[in-house]
Amino acid sequence: MKKWIFVLGLVLSFNANAETMTQGVCGTGCSWIKNGTKLTITAENGAVMDDFEELEDERGCYTSAPWGTDFTEVEFIGSISNISNNAFQGSSIEQITIPNSVTSIGVNAFSWTENLSSVNIPNSVTSIGKWAFAKVGNLTDIVLPVSVTTIADRVFSLSYNLQNIVIENPNAVLQEDALITFLGNIYCQSLDQCSGKGIDDEKIKIYTKEGNDIDGYLYKVGDDYFASRDLMINNIKCDNKKQCESLLASAQNGIFSFNGKFYESLNDLAHHEHIKKRIYTIEEANQVAGKTNSFKIKYR
Repeated sequence: MKKWIFVLGLVLSFNANAETMTQGVCGTGCSWIKNGTKLTITAENGAVMDDFEELEDERGCYTSAPWGTDFTEVEFIGSISNISNNAFQGSSIEQITIPNSVTSIGVNAFSWTENLSSVNIPNSVTSIGKWAFAKVGNLTDIVLPVSVTTIADRVFSLSYNLQNIVIENPNAVLQEDALITFLGNIYCQSLDQCSGKGIDDEKIKIYTKEGNDIDGYLYKVGDDYFASRDLMINNIKCDNKKQCESLLASAQNGIFSFNGKFYESLNDLAHHEHIKKRIYTIEEANQVAGKTNSFKIKYR
């Protein structure tokens, strides 16, 4: 929408709906541009993001980072080595994929992000700082990969919608109050790893993994087998180990069924999102997968 201003006989125009763009420096080899609701952080190889201060007002806590908090999307270009203290605290981001160059997530890095619903932590991060994911609004599940060795106090404090945490490293060290106020289930590979860290023992689910990176893993909790990590946290178990092995094997080429229904991926199965266009026979599934790797055959 254009607005017109008359000044001493001159006509000036500007676009009232134009997105504002700001930019600056965020550390050694780190620069940023915010265009509307998108923040782009560009990093030279091995760039280090500056730490920022925590600010507070009647609305809660937020970052003093120069990009502010009024953005919903973050894109990383290049190789940043860290997510700094208070970097995105109080922002409006909805999801975040952390680059696989990052080795540390700082104090309060994502705290008070009321809209955050999805976090992907790569297998490069080794440490997660205090309150890093505290008071996160919409996050329900999070996986701490095998690279994570240190988990600080109160990492998930007051994130009441968080239902499941999976710790992939059996040797990861949790600080004494790491899980305080966490109300969901935490999946650990030993009771000693998670017991006494601010959570009741009944919320600790001990699991083991069988398999390898190439063929995939089966997950076992007690006597129950699961064909993937997502299926485990959604409690969609196999009838027995053999069924799980068959399901995992067939998933390698995108053709598998569970309880009489065919799915495109284990993730679809985990979220009960089986496809609407059912495959009638396994032969049809093989034919379709061989051509398009997706299921398009209609009901008969």
